[in-house]
Amino acid sequence: MQGEMAPWEEGELFPEGFEEMDLGTKAVNLYMGKRGFLFWINKISLYVAGGVIVGWIVFRFIGPATGLYKLANGFDPSTFSDIAQ
Repeated sequence: MQGEMAPWEEGELFPEGFEEMDLGTKAVNLYMGKRGFLFWINKISLYVAGGVIVGWIVFRFIGPATGLYKLANGFDPSTFSDIAQ
């Protein structure tokens, strides 16, 4: 088992054979295992990044379009047509 990760099934709290592992192997499996700490941190960071992107779109485009507020440097499509000409 040295050098490889233990199988870790979906819905299981610990990988297979966790009770028989030595302390170092337990720590490595809990940190870098298939469903270890790095797996969950990566999953959380992806959801947070998606939330930031959706929040920015709502703040930047949806809020001003519905008239909830006006941005100081708002989006003006006519400035783009001036540049294109």
